[in-house]
Amino acid sequence: MYTNKFLQFFLLILFLICCFFTCVSYAVEKNNIFLVCERHKEVRWLRTFTAADGKCKSIYSKEGYSQVVSSATYFSSCEAVLLNVKKNIEDGGFKCRDQKLGSVIDVE
Repeated sequence: MYTNKFLQFFLLILFLICCFFTCVSYAVEKNNIFLVCERHKEVRWLRTFTAADGKCKSIYSKEGYSQVVSSATYFSSCEAVLLNVKKNIEDGGFKCRDQKLGSVIDVE
């Protein structure tokens, strides 16, 4: 009986730890969005991220040049700009997809 309760407790703790790390992982990814948009041989990319100062930035790259298209206090504001630019690009015939970042390079 004692072993069974210990096992249940251990499994509960293990489950809670897994849930915690899943939530933390999602929060980290949520603060860093990278989209690659392609049409024929043209490639454009969009990125929204939270900088070291806690503010967010959205960057748009077109024809090899990148520019900051938004900077704000709240990530949701930068994300809204990113989604608006994405919609405009897709309306122009581009297909956009999420791209997981293996490592991040500062472009500024």
